Amino acid sequence: MASAEPPVDLGFVDTCDDPRLLHPAFFPSKVGGEPAWLAPNGHPATDPKAIICGQCGGPMSFLLQIYTGGNWTHSAAFHRTAFVFVCTAAACHQRGNGVASHVRVFRSQLGRANPFYPDVPPSADDPDGAITRCAAAVQDRHSAVKRHPDSLVFPECTLVIDEDPGPVELPVPAAVETVEVEDEMTATDEAEMQEVLDHGKDRSHFDDQFATFKQHVDAEPSQVLRYSKGGKPLWIGPGHEEGTPPPCGLCGKPRVFEFQVMPQLLHELEVDSPGIAESMDWGVLAVFSCEASCESGSDYAEEWVYANVVSADAGDDDEDDDTDTEDEQEVETLVKREPKSLDGASNAVASKPDPIDGGNAIEGSSKSKDESVDQRSGEQPGGGGDKPITECAQDGSDVDGSGDEGNTDTSSADKSVVT
Repeated sequence: MASAEPPVDLGFVDTCDDPRLLHPAFFPSKVGGEPAWLAPNGHPATDPKAIICGQCGGPMSFLLQIYTGGNWTHSAAFHRTAFVFVCTAAACHQRGNGVASHVRVFRSQLGRANPFYPDVPPSADDPDGAITRCAAAVQDRHSAVKRHPDSLVFPECTLVIDEDPGPVELPVPAAVETVEVEDEMTATDEAEMQEVLDHGKDRSHFDDQFATFKQHVDAEPSQVLRYSKGGKPLWIGPGHEEGTPPPCGLCGKPRVFEFQVMPQLLHELEVDSPGIAESMDWGVLAVFSCEASCESGSDYAEEWVYANVVSADAGDDDEDDDTDTEDEQEVETLVKREPKSLDGASNAVASKPDPIDGGNAIEGSSKSKDESVDQRSGEQPGGGGDKPITECAQDGSDVDGSGDEGNTDTSSADKSVVT
């Protein structure tokens, strides 16, 4: 009997009024602002050369973080967060399908018993108390941060987690009438016809892939992230067949798919605004991580990212620019549709059972379609209904004040830990 596919959870952006709930004490999932580092020691931003682009060598900007504690069985990953950084140089986003060295992901994890956080769940009713119960290094999280002055700080918002409803059904296309050609073809005609047929196969592959992608996006147009530990990425087009991740650089075990960043996030970040126009661009950023989430102490382990772009002919020099432009315009239209309402999830934090006793994350709110937030608990990525998280943010606020990230040369693909 075949095993069931891992569940898929979706991430949506939202805002709220209390930036204290984005403090590391609440193990937040969020987009933009400054990183809320899990382990306050040894994170990449403690070194001025820690976070540089693998393509251009320039500074990278913090994109998002997602808390996934409770998805791993071993105690060393009781708390776990992945942090995503991206280069904003336009040239680094125009290299087509391949290893995304212009995007870097670091994971941090801690056991339930650790020197930084108490063994009790934080309460959204007493944010200041929850923060003061953390270690001094967590409370004073600005002191060791050195963000590069040329990196960007994106508008800050929370990631609200909800289950994937599955794809929408597409109408069945009408049958295409075939026409027989009776005239005798020359060798040149046959060569030209074969070229057309071969290109048609490529187009068909792209169209099928994109149609599948569109089915899932149409179900929830405002999704900015898809989480499915051990599942499969939702590719936007062909060209990902060579995207086999290398084994973990720490333990040697295979890396498996964990989550992907969706193109809708570009719209939510307003990257087409003056100053960064036509800079960042992606179809899918698929993150693969160690299947065991092996122990790295309080250090941050680097994982592997693969970029899958929109065009059917990405990375090729051909004469089909008009076709490629139409593909990109269709995706741009798909991305820039108005997001669905989050049904008032921005300011609500529901009361949940003790998450520490349950071996999970912290309590929180979730995007709800048919119920109010007060009637539904948030769910941690991974599909477990008993894994609530807190999601809350303040749009555009700099929660971390002057905290900075720096840069480190990590050109080797096997360098997996930032020390």
